[in-house]
Amino acid sequence: CVSWFDCVRFCNALSLAEGLTPVYDIGAGDEPNIRLHSTHTGYRLPTEAEWEYAAKAETDLMYAGSDHADEVAWYDENAYGSTHPVGQRQPNNLGIYDLSGNVYEGCSDEWSRLAYKQRTGEVRDPHEWIESHAPRVYRGGYWGGDVSKCRVAYRYWNVAADRKFSIGFRVMRGGRHHDVLERRDLG
Repeated sequence: CVSWFDCVRFCNALSLAEGLTPVYDIGAGDEPNIRLHSTHTGYRLPTEAEWEYAAKAETDLMYAGSDHADEVAWYDENAYGSTHPVGQRQPNNLGIYDLSGNVYEGCSDEWSRLAYKQRTGEVRDPHEWIESHAPRVYRGGYWGGDVSKCRVAYRYWNVAADRKFSIGFRVMRGGRHHDVLERRDLG
């Protein structure tokens, strides 16, 4: 039950607590201006492409870790109306739990309906960062949604300031946003 702004604030707080350089400059207020420093070492939200890369785990499975949702995801037919502790379903091939279902996970990208359609065949992360209050991308599905929303390919958006019961987040450590995909695709 967090907003996208809450997610980036948490990333900075965790970075400072661990002595790392925060990735985000955050202005004041409920809907602050956010500036991204992609070379800083602190915690950040994954890009949409990084999230999908982690969820697919070098497979073509429908859900993160299986073609059978009940093995890996919490959704409307099996979650009994609430979130569940992480790790009660099987992980994907990278050992990551709960990328399908449980809660939508915030990504750093601004929402664009055409983000992937415009880049057909490209291997570069199409990260869209705009210092605005634009809607942001969320991935993974949630405990109260239809199983189709838990598919690795499913994309969702929400206003950056809205807090919803279906939203959570996952963090990763700084560095350039494109490093993970570029290294794999060029290597």
